Amino acid sequence: MNNEKTWVEIDQGKILNNFSQFRKRVGKGVKIAAVLKANAYGHGLENVTEILKNKTDYFAVDSIREALIVRKISKLPVVIFGYTSEGEYPKLLNNNFEQTIFDFSNLSQLNVVASRLHRVAQIHLEIETGTSRNGILLKDLPMYLGFIKKNKSLSLAGLFTHFANIEDTTNHAYAEKQLKIYKEAVKLVNEFGFKDFIKHTACTAASILFDKTYFDMIRLGIGLYGMWPSEETKISAQNDRIDLKLKPALTWKTRIAHINDLPTKTYVSYGCTERLMRDSKVAVIPVGYYDGFDRGLSNIGEVLVGGLRCPVLGRICMNMSMIDVTNVKNVKIDDEVVLLGRQKQEEITAETTAQKINTINYEVTTRINPLIKRFTI
Repeated sequence: MNNEKTWVEIDQGKILNNFSQFRKRVGKGVKIAAVLKANAYGHGLENVTEILKNKTDYFAVDSIREALIVRKISKLPVVIFGYTSEGEYPKLLNNNFEQTIFDFSNLSQLNVVASRLHRVAQIHLEIETGTSRNGILLKDLPMYLGFIKKNKSLSLAGLFTHFANIEDTTNHAYAEKQLKIYKEAVKLVNEFGFKDFIKHTACTAASILFDKTYFDMIRLGIGLYGMWPSEETKISAQNDRIDLKLKPALTWKTRIAHINDLPTKTYVSYGCTERLMRDSKVAVIPVGYYDGFDRGLSNIGEVLVGGLRCPVLGRICMNMSMIDVTNVKNVKIDDEVVLLGRQKQEEITAETTAQKINTINYEVTTRINPLIKRFTI
């Protein structure tokens, strides 16, 4: 047993199972980019890179900082989806990272730096098709393509878009419109004489539901970690009889630090928002909202101790929380507590936690403090 006061366990077998599920679904002819942004959705950037370094085709990250961590472990291609400042371009080029471009000034600056360093910048153009976020409008695309074509320090590695409303609905008409615009962009790129570039549009939800979005590569994010993008995606998959066996790979644990035997009517934690309705055994766990244990779970959250559900009592504090362990037999200091994951026959999922605090499963895992130690098991 480790000596951490709180830690995260990542099940390597479940990560590999989830990856294999998508490999089987998309076929061997389609590349898979394992998306590792946000500390691998909270699962540990180094841990997941190590697990997949001999399995995946690509890694996808948000930043140059994440890309450099991946590069220490793997020589596989790394595409950066987020903004990279001009001062980081030498690192980008010297490590052969592939950079997303969605603004012409960045393209121009990257060309200057690449020319000076005698490097060729590998770029992915992001096409704006309806998400109204980063992206190049179809009417502006010729300007980018013409610039790339006349500058030998730039190479078009990929062309992609991102769906705005493919996972939060069972009606995918908007995604179809986006796909139509993307195909127009592909046609335009081909007309400019570019042929050897990776076309990619599919996130996890699209990878599950629409094989017409696969093109050359899918971007496997939340599904890699064993979570469904949404309940709507799950329903759509069930309606289409798509058999996908995803297994959540993350378990977040802590241990009991202190136990109080308190009489009925005693107030617990800040603000006196919780008053005991019976004589109770109240345990303190060394985890709070700083660690990513959401303050919204105050008075309504649950954890697992001895295979039993134990309510969170009162407000969650910065570095600790109180739980009711009255029903747990022989409970003692240092007993293991599960915040997310399974213990015996009970399970607390990112989805049920997200419902309680009115958010999404993505946020529940990505907000687990990156300083908390991740162990691959």
